[in-house]
Amino acid sequence: MDSNGIDEHSPNAMSFVESGSVGAPQVLLIHGAPGDAKEWNAVVRAKKELGSFHCFAVDRPGYGKTPSSARVGDMDEQVGALRRFLAGWSDGKIPLCIVGHSYGAAVAASLACSLREDGFVFAGLILVAGVLDPGRNHSRWYHSLLDLRLVRWVLRGERQRSVLEMKRVAPSLRKLAGCWSRMSIPVRLVHGSEDWIVDFENSQYALQAIGDDRASLQRIEGAGHDLLSSHPEAIAEAIAAVFQYNREGAVSR
Repeated sequence: MDSNGIDEHSPNAMSFVESGSVGAPQVLLIHGAPGDAKEWNAVVRAKKELGSFHCFAVDRPGYGKTPSSARVGDMDEQVGALRRFLAGWSDGKIPLCIVGHSYGAAVAASLACSLREDGFVFAGLILVAGVLDPGRNHSRWYHSLLDLRLVRWVLRGERQRSVLEMKRVAPSLRKLAGCWSRMSIPVRLVHGSEDWIVDFENSQYALQAIGDDRASLQRIEGAGHDLLSSHPEAIAEAIAAVFQYNREGAVSR
């Protein structure tokens, strides 16, 4: 990515890195839990065509250089922060592709559902190794260990926030389930066959919920969870593909 910045339009001063030109088709890149904006560098550099887009990779609230919010693990708060960020950069008329990895995929899908109510023009939605199935992502017994002071001391900062996000994600995924059937934008799911952190069935769940007339699923054989570093070219190609679909006259609102 070319430059760093702090978005002063946002009350929580969201940190981001960007590349490309203002006014070009936009790509918003949302990392998982934990993570930060720099994780997307290899993806943006993997395909020359991405240089013609205006790419933003953000530090979600509580990660990287973006201050934490008081409501850790609140998906609506994350979506609200990203809505405010986009409001400073787009009037909603420039085609936008939202890309999310892991927990960030759930944030990306929730954000897309929210923005469609505002009439945003979408090129597509790309969900990479996404935390998507409420039946597979619920509070585990070990999440309750955060109630212990010693565990909170050991798991400080971003690690603690990431555990809290996963502990509280199931209600947000159940809420998101009501949006899948109304998802009229092109959706591309990318997942590794050997992902032991967020299993492949999460993407299969989303594919079935959306319908294969609007969604596609790319299974990367032998790949694990960290596709941003192991297979950046596959994600870059998915981004380029949704804009090609856009150029062929299939822009969605």
